[in-house]
Amino acid sequence: AQFHDDRGETVREASYDPKLLAEGRCDLYPNDLQIVPWRETKMLLVPYYRVRNLVIAHRSNQSLGNEVSDLLGLTAAVQKGTGYEQWIDEANRGPLSSQPVRIVYAPTEQAVKLVADAKVDFTVLGSESALRWAREDPERLSIAFPVSEATSVGWGVARNAPDLARAL
Repeated sequence: AQFHDDRGETVREASYDPKLLAEGRCDLYPNDLQIVPWRETKMLLVPYYRVRNLVIAHRSNQSLGNEVSDLLGLTAAVQKGTGYEQWIDEANRGPLSSQPVRIVYAPTEQAVKLVADAKVDFTVLGSESALRWAREDPERLSIAFPVSEATSVGWGVARNAPDLARAL
C-alpha cells in the first residue's frame, strides 16, 4: 500500500504522491526500499546502503550450483512487484530463456518459508535480508550465490519534505 495512489493502485508509469504520504498519514517509510526509477517518481528516496541480491536455497539442494545458468527450469518464490521479481524476469528473457524459472508469488516471509520447506527451489533476497534468514534457519536455508549488480537501498519520504530527506 505504500505506493498506492488515491484510488488504491500502484501505477509504475505515473508520477504521483502515494496516498499515505500525500494525506500526511506518515512522513517516512523506514523500510529497506530498493531505489529504482519508478519509485523515484513517487517520493524522495534517501540512500543509506548498497545491496546485492542473493539466491537463497534449501540446504539440501546440492544440485544448485553457483551461477545464474544453474537456475534453469527451477521454481522460485518471490514477492510480486519487487526488484527480485524483476531480476528473475530479466534473467528469464536472457540467460534462462531456454528453460525459464517458474515463479510462485508470495510475500517475502512466505517465500522464505516455501524454500525452507523445500516446496520451491529458491528465492532471491537482498543481502541483508538473506543473511538474516540464513542465520535464523541454518539447518534448512543457505546462501547459494550473489546475482545482479549492487543496488542502492534507502528510506522514502514525501516529495514535499526535502528538509526531512536532508536530515536523514
